[in-house]
Amino acid sequence: MRYRFLAAAAALPVHMGIAQPPRHLDLLVGLNSGTVSSVYVVDSATGEVRGLLSGTPGWPVAPRGTGTALSQSWCSIVTTRDGRIFASGSSNSKPIVVQIDPATGNRTAVGGNWESPFNSAATIALRDQTSLVVSGQQATGPRLGTLNTVSLKTGAIAPLAGGLLCEGPGMSSPVSFALCSRDFFVAADFATPPVNGLATFEIDAQSMSQRLLTTPSTAAFSRYNVTAGQPTLSTFGPFGTGPVCNQSSHPIGHAAGRTFFGAISQVSGAYVGGIIEIDRATGNRDLILGTALDINNQFLYVPPA
Repeated sequence: MRYRFLAAAAALPVHMGIAQPPRHLDLLVGLNSGTVSSVYVVDSATGEVRGLLSGTPGWPVAPRGTGTALSQSWCSIVTTRDGRIFASGSSNSKPIVVQIDPATGNRTAVGGNWESPFNSAATIALRDQTSLVVSGQQATGPRLGTLNTVSLKTGAIAPLAGGLLCEGPGMSSPVSFALCSRDFFVAADFATPPVNGLATFEIDAQSMSQRLLTTPSTAAFSRYNVTAGQPTLSTFGPFGTGPVCNQSSHPIGHAAGRTFFGAISQVSGAYVGGIIEIDRATGNRDLILGTALDINNQFLYVPPA
């Protein structure tokens, strides 16, 4: 049985129903209250929230299930074709992946914690029906972002790409990534001062290479460049033109050969959000929905079609 899934950090304007296992085409929604992550089941036809699958006591209703809690504000969820549910998060300030029993909400750690100063598995993706991919950081030396593979058969966790494995500009904190194919990824990664917002990368796990896809502003910024397994701190100029993202981006996505990210920016104390498409040939950014900022911090707006 397949479910659809969504990650969010806001309230749902729906009725709380009786808890029961997910059904075909239900939505699995990750929410948070403070530092507590929870996973809810939402009827995609009516919007009714029928049951809570995971979490610890918090907003908006008491959870179901026992076992490892996901104590962070970002919760990412995937399901396999046979209906198994997996979620990424953190436990005791370390990244973790858990399997959630759809009938009871009980949670079991998959492979335990792994060493990473990046305290959460920010995004999880199903690489195939036997393995997952999660993001993190390497724990020693320069803080370089990584993608890790998790075996659903053994629970073994191993570096897949990024870190010192891939040639090219290194990621720092890949807060979100998406699969373009089994071995090709796009990732949204926090830039480094004086640049605010998120840079985006392409990662090729076959050639073990990375390239900077676009940057969030017109300013240069510093980043490690990896050559033959050795990192060198380098300065990278701006890549691409178009609307800027001076805060954060959750998530990045890939569909029909096109790459998109959700842009959150701030100006004069107000937050604005929109969806931006990246031209992967040029790195140029194009606002396709909502609000973003131009290079002069002026609002750009594209209404729904």
